[in-house]
Amino acid sequence: MDKDELNKHLLDVELNCEMVKSKLSNFKFQTEIASECQAFSFMVNRLKLLIAAYRTVLSEDNPQWNQLTSIQQNCERLKYYEIVILHSSIKNIQSIMDTSCKGINDELLVTSKENL
Repeated sequence: MDKDELNKHLLDVELNCEMVKSKLSNFKFQTEIASECQAFSFMVNRLKLLIAAYRTVLSEDNPQWNQLTSIQQNCERLKYYEIVILHSSIKNIQSIMDTSCKGINDELLVTSKENL
């Protein structure tokens, strides 16, 4: 910025205020999105921990399956489908993160490089 541009910004208070407001609003939006990305990442980690907490699930083609009572078989099916739901939730969250957070992270990198 040269001397003339500096004087222009100093004299034109309205332009200066608008410029500051736009920079602050962009910063606020970017920090909110960055927080959302962190929350998504936290959720993915928690879902992975839930999956890890499940013991191995017997499949219906396993020879031990027939030794289980019908209630135990239903419990195994329930565990299996809970794991399927958790995996699909992780996949959905990661696709959201890939689309929304990637753009914001790229924008934050550009903004931080401009500020240097």
